[in-house]
Amino acid sequence: MPCTDGGVPYPPSEEEILARKVPAMLCAVWSSLTPHQQSNALAKIDWNEAGVTMKEFTRWWKLHSDEDKRRRAREAEAQRRERLRDKALEKLTPEERRALGVK
Repeated sequence: MPCTDGGVPYPPSEEEILARKVPAMLCAVWSSLTPHQQSNALAKIDWNEAGVTMKEFTRWWKLHSDEDKRRRAREAEAQRRERLRDKALEKLTPEERRALGVK
């Protein structure tokens, strides 16, 4: 049995922590731009200097934004269910709540 799960055996450095946040930072900035501004930005980027292609970037953005949509849908559903649960619990007496083991 291995002594480690393969993870980093030491606390991550500040640079590693920041590197993990790059997708979130990029998403925040890119999302704040209008479609016109995004098009202008894509045209101005030196893709060779960046070390990625426009196709790779747009593919990443599609995957990332699709995952964000799924996450938002999951969060909205969880909130809807929580409101439904709270509404149902409001109808119970304190004795009924105790019997069900809920506060």
